[in-house]
Amino acid sequence: MLEIDAAQKLGSAEVAITLATPTDGVLALFGPSGAGKTTVLNWLAGLGRPDRGRIRLNGTTLFDREAGINLPPEKRRVAYMFQDLRLFPHLNVRDNIRYGWRRSPAAERHIAEGTVLELLELERFQHRRVNDLSGGEKQRVALARALLSAPRLLLLDEPLAALDEKRKAEILPFLERVRSSLSIPTIFVSHNVDEVVRLANRVAVIAQGRIRRVGSIFEVFADLGLGDILDGGAAGAAIPARVSVADDGSGLSVLDFAGGQFRVPGAGRPAGTAINLRIRARDVALARNRVDGISILNQFQGRITEISSGNGPYADVLLDIGVPVWARISRHSLKDLGLSVGQRAWCLIKAVSFDTDPNR
Repeated sequence: MLEIDAAQKLGSAEVAITLATPTDGVLALFGPSGAGKTTVLNWLAGLGRPDRGRIRLNGTTLFDREAGINLPPEKRRVAYMFQDLRLFPHLNVRDNIRYGWRRSPAAERHIAEGTVLELLELERFQHRRVNDLSGGEKQRVALARALLSAPRLLLLDEPLAALDEKRKAEILPFLERVRSSLSIPTIFVSHNVDEVVRLANRVAVIAQGRIRRVGSIFEVFADLGLGDILDGGAAGAAIPARVSVADDGSGLSVLDFAGGQFRVPGAGRPAGTAINLRIRARDVALARNRVDGISILNQFQGRITEISSGNGPYADVLLDIGVPVWARISRHSLKDLGLSVGQRAWCLIKAVSFDTDPNR
């Protein structure tokens, strides 16, 4: 269990965090830039000190201002992978990753070097200088160094922020492997919903230095109360599903979920594979009746459970189709369709993105 009840003044702002969450799996600290996410990581690593409060990790007090406790970073066994990686350019890959291994207590070295090299596919780069590596390869070296320090907690500060889309696609599967194979409690910072849905099982939303919401990825991203944080590209639901038919003969996969079946372009995974769907609110249209003679394959009838409409041009509508689905439509359409809470409506899902991990 991770328990944080601490605060720190940063200029004219204050980060004040109250959080109690299990440490199994991956927790994402999600929110806009400047919200206080990296400050929390620095507290956990011992690189920043709150002005007041306490922090405990699995029964060990890392910080308690009143009791005068502030464990130094080397005593915390918390590994930190920074945005700028902080690799040693004068050392080769092997010596870089062994830096973390040498700094861990001998009795705690439960992760073998060979295991990490194989997991992150770094065997053939062992003797290469890090300056000769691509951005994605450097990310893997930094991750390997963190893992070989045998951490009780792994901290990742926006590990994909400096990468282009191609490099992100390269490194994401390695982060998934680490999560599934090593089961190290992990906290990572991101303001990208797709990354969070793909890597995390829980989310703590931080805005203006405060926790706004904590829960599973499915609970949090179905919360219309976060509409001010999730912009048009980020708003939307996460849905757990499973591959029922890998290929229906037309290049589509059939995915079972609590409300029925989705048909999506080939998922490339065998039947039985667990899969997380990501449906953006902007990709959901609403209708009073089922629409025939249209190319949209995924249409589901559901009940409207919540409507949020401010002064802007858009309204957010939450429907229960067996799972929550978030639609963002114009206020004009909301009025024109006469939609209200409790009413049944059809949602037409124009696009579905997904990620897969059989060990999720």
